[in-house]
Amino acid sequence: MADIVTFKKTDSKILIELYHLKFAKYNKPSKKTGKRSLSASITNLYEVCGQAQKSVRWKFKESREVFEHLFKRKIKRLDGEECPRIEKGTEDQLKEIMQLAKQKLPVEFKIYVVQPAIQKSKLEQEHLEILAVTENYLKAKGIALEIIGSE
Repeated sequence: MADIVTFKKTDSKILIELYHLKFAKYNKPSKKTGKRSLSASITNLYEVCGQAQKSVRWKFKESREVFEHLFKRKIKRLDGEECPRIEKGTEDQLKEIMQLAKQKLPVEFKIYVVQPAIQKSKLEQEHLEILAVTENYLKAKGIALEIIGSE
């Protein structure tokens, strides 16, 4: 679904936020110039934006399916040990939100692309085009997009 999923319940809706994270894979500074590779950051951005676009499908599933998917994946195995995936809140609170969604409280989605390797002040045209395409696609599906990078 996403690397991080958050839920916010208000009187009028349930907001589900999907955070797609991408760290600077293959983006080490050049030994000659000391600058980072533009192609590496583009590749990383394509990957994380693709994940954001793919996650749109969750908006169009029954609310029950979204929660069932999360409950199936509530325990993670790490180095042979079980680790809970719920970082804040409880399983009971998540079940309460699921019940409200089943009772037809509207569910709204917001998607975040998180890539510390991109800097707002140093975005190239290619970066902007990828982000614009992703934003337009999500907006057409009724989903807001936020970008989180470094300053």
